[in-house]
Amino acid sequence: MVRFSIGDTMGVETAGAPLEFTPRFDITGPAVTVAEYSDMAGRERLLGWTFGSTQWLWAETDDVHFDADSRELAGVRFAVPTRSTTTAHRLPDGPPIHPSGLRADSTHPFDLPQTTVFHYDPEPAELRCAQTPDLLAAVPDARIGIARDLTLLVHEGRMTGWTLTNAAHHLTHGLTDPDP
Repeated sequence: MVRFSIGDTMGVETAGAPLEFTPRFDITGPAVTVAEYSDMAGRERLLGWTFGSTQWLWAETDDVHFDADSRELAGVRFAVPTRSTTTAHRLPDGPPIHPSGLRADSTHPFDLPQTTVFHYDPEPAELRCAQTPDLLAAVPDARIGIARDLTLLVHEGRMTGWTLTNAAHHLTHGLTDPDP
């Protein structure tokens, strides 16, 4: 079990299985969504039975939804930042990926600021997003695989970014399923 915080006020622990939904890398957003909905009506239904860091108009937060009854992870939507960085070398991998779901400590809403910088490494076909450039190249303390090819990066007990591997396999327009 790994414990860490998401945002400033939500504690979570690894529990259960990763999300079963296929990540959708919406290039019109751009954002990565892993949830059971495929249209706005489905997203509205999800909001009815979950709690989390739902983005409101003009807020720059990412969406992480937990089931209101079980407190287990139900879906995520991470915005891809507009600022990129380049590096002459491959970013560090860190510890092995720990595939798992998440369980929230409580059922209160929280803020999860969006990441601010990204790097795409074609060698391992990885899109990596982090809160700051120094965290982008830092070796994470833990890597939590919350869905196929989607991993949270944890530093010093808090989520500081995420990665999507095989990003081209997850490309889509809008909320439709990807067609590699």
